[in-house]
Amino acid sequence: MAATSGDARVRAARGAAGRPYEQAAAPSPPAVDSLPAGRTIFNPSSGEFIVITETAAETGGERLTFELFLGPGSRVPAGHIHPRQVETFTVLVGRMRFRRGLRVTYAGPGESVTIPRGTFHTFLNAGAEMAHVRVHSRPALRMEEVLAAGAELGQRRAGGLSRWRWALEGIAFLREFRAEVAAPLVPAWVVDLVARVTFDGLNRRRLQAPAGSPRAQAERLP
Repeated sequence: MAATSGDARVRAARGAAGRPYEQAAAPSPPAVDSLPAGRTIFNPSSGEFIVITETAAETGGERLTFELFLGPGSRVPAGHIHPRQVETFTVLVGRMRFRRGLRVTYAGPGESVTIPRGTFHTFLNAGAEMAHVRVHSRPALRMEEVLAAGAELGQRRAGGLSRWRWALEGIAFLREFRAEVAAPLVPAWVVDLVARVTFDGLNRRRLQAPAGSPRAQAERLP
């Protein structure tokens, strides 16, 4: 890849996050000559830089493949579970630390770690250099949307989104992508119940605003 082309792609990835990228204490994306071709996704709150190299459409839904770049100390935003997917991480550069349930594993170049479906896991860059990891999610499901939506949440949080609003959007995120990701110890039915009660309650409060008031005019749903 030509340096000018790669440079433009890195600038575009940074620009997608806007001011949140500048505000976050996140590592810079990898050297431009190491970026493979593909859609780029950057999460400024975690420092994850992702390049999608195989999409669900290209593999008939069999898998999603992406290159993951993490700066020293950067990690997945939160421990989680993939209820219906198996995830395989192959370290290409650097040293990674993985937690699978209660088991902690370290992996270096050429080593792979597989996360069975339904297994709680976290990961972080345990080395002193930029880590480069190839990740396969099988089946693909809507994993590309999950990565993009998670990065958007990270951008909004880094940009000053309140913790309360961020928590509500996190519940909505788990409800939307329940087939792909789940929070540990929180069953899907609990997420669904909390989401219904919370958002239905907010809607009722909006609808009960005094008729003709500025709040009613601004917040009343169609």
